[in-house]
Parts: sequence; structure tokens; C-alpha cells
Amino acid sequence: MGGDSLISTILTMTPLEIKTGYIYFLKSTLLGGYKIGITTAPQSRFKALAVGTKAKLLGYWKLDAYRELEKTLNLLEKRQKYTTHSQ
Repeated sequence: MGGDSLISTILTMTPLEIKTGYIYFLKSTLLGGYKIGITTAPQSRFKALAVGTKAKLLGYWKLDAYRELEKTLNLLEKRQKYTTHSQ
């Protein structure tokens, strides 16, 4: 997928309901992988994900349209993995 088509895809995405929530970034302390996620209740979500024992919290932010941002970041991550593996 070229850069122009990715941008077109993002720009034409149907907006979801605008709601305030949190986006967070974790790194697995067991496997070293990363997770981009969303929640409306960060403390209970971090407890469920065993942050502090199985994962390290890299950061989290409260914002509107957090779902759209997560979708966009996950699309970019998948594109980066595809580009890296196909070179």
C-alpha cells in the first residue's frame, strides 16, 4: 500500500462517535512486544493487563477521538511491519 493510498484510507474513514477516553502504549516485559490500546478506565485496564509485572507502561493520554487515533496508529504499525518484512 503506497503512502498516498494510506492517507486516502485514513481521510475517508467514517468517524466514530466522539468520546473522551485514553490511549496507552505498553511494552511486554516477557516478550518485548508493544501494544497500543484504548480504555475509558485506565487503572482497571492496567491492572487487568498486569502492568508492572508483565508489561511496562510507556505512556497514556486522555483525549477525544481516541478510537480513531488507535485505529490510525495500528494501521501505520501494520504498514511499517509489512514494509520492513518485504524489503
